[in-house]
Amino acid sequence: MICVSNSQNYVEIFFLVESQIKTKLIRSTLKKIQKDFDFLIQIHRSHLINPTHFKAWKNQETIFLTQIELPVSKNYKEQLLSL
Repeated sequence: MICVSNSQNYVEIFFLVESQIKTKLIRSTLKKIQKDFDFLIQIHRSHLINPTHFKAWKNQETIFLTQIELPVSKNYKEQLLSL
């Protein structure tokens, strides 16, 4: 699992299968996913990431994951910097 993104009443889960990104849309909330998968870190009100897929900072507000680029909000930046 690379990351999870909020999509209204659903969450979109991004994962790798043989070096290709696949997605799965399920009916759930980010809070429930974060509770069930406690290794995920919230970086934005709409995004959770798996820290093992963190690659680099693009700039002050954006990070690179494995084949994905996501925004980081100010509220969650400190938590990500502490890794």
